[in-house]
Amino acid sequence: MSPEELSLVLIALSKQSSVQSNEWITLIAALGGALTTALCGGLMSYQIEYSKQKRTAKCLAASLILEILALKTVIEQRQYVESFERVISYLRANPDAESVPYQADIPEHYSRIYQGQCHNIGLIEKDIAIKIISFHQLLDAIVQDIKLGGTFSDGMTLEGAEEDFRMFTEAMKIAKELESHI
Repeated sequence: MSPEELSLVLIALSKQSSVQSNEWITLIAALGGALTTALCGGLMSYQIEYSKQKRTAKCLAASLILEILALKTVIEQRQYVESFERVISYLRANPDAESVPYQADIPEHYSRIYQGQCHNIGLIEKDIAIKIISFHQLLDAIVQDIKLGGTFSDGMTLEGAEEDFRMFTEAMKIAKELESHI
């Protein structure tokens, strides 16, 4: 091969390899752009959904805590805890009195927000959720005892009064602790 022919072959090869490498660069750039767009879009969607869930959890916790504080106010205004103390004092002072009638007309919907949202309680911070559930379980146990037709319809015994008093005291303590989370 003459030097001129060799030069023509080298020029042709260099042109062909630069065209192929330019095609790969275009393909890699296109794939890289598509991948970057997909990742950014996915991350943005995740961030938006995460923020939405945090706002929902915060609103849910606030509404459940506010309902508890409203129930606490009703309990204080109606002096339920003090009335249990009076029943306990009476039953201790009069041992021949086996029980004292005790009833309160409490509607089924006394805890509407909790009843309507308890299936979402898992969204809330664990410590707050535990307190909210504990408060409602304690209060519901008391309501079952003192509602019309409840356990104490035929009379509240000293043991029953003391048990419900302890539950009332614990529920009110939980309500006070939850006040700081508003």
